[in-house]
Amino acid sequence: MYGEPKQIYALARDVERREAELRTRVRTLRADSRTTEWAGHAADAHQQRLEDDLRDVERRADQLAQAADALRGHARTVEERLAMIAAAEREVREWFGRAAGSVRDKVAAAAGFVGDAFDAVTPWDGVTPWDGWRWTPTDLPLVGHMDWLEAVDLVRGRSWQA
Repeated sequence: MYGEPKQIYALARDVERREAELRTRVRTLRADSRTTEWAGHAADAHQQRLEDDLRDVERRADQLAQAADALRGHARTVEERLAMIAAAEREVREWFGRAAGSVRDKVAAAAGFVGDAFDAVTPWDGVTPWDGWRWTPTDLPLVGHMDWLEAVDLVRGRSWQA
């Protein structure tokens, strides 16, 4: 699935250029073959063989056009997936930012009531809304990685209140 859409689009354009070159060559060869003054059975057989070959090249050009279309379709799919990943990344980062802020506020409030002894008596396990999760505010997927789609499913609909 991965790929760089700009490179995929460039590859599609290259394939289209090759298709156009084939079609131009077919037109040139077909036109040139019609201007020959050679006649007879051998000439007719040559013309038939040439026409068969040119039709085969046209089929190959059609296949190149289909390949270019498929590449453009793949590039669009990659663009859409990358946009989904970027949106998921924003959503997850915002969620963790709000959740971490909530935890900081609660810790600061508790520390204000209890003083320096707070750290000595507070068990930290289970304090954050992400305890036991694969992803935490300090351990998130790499930018653009598909794991953001998993991470966004994890935080959607979850309270960020500690």
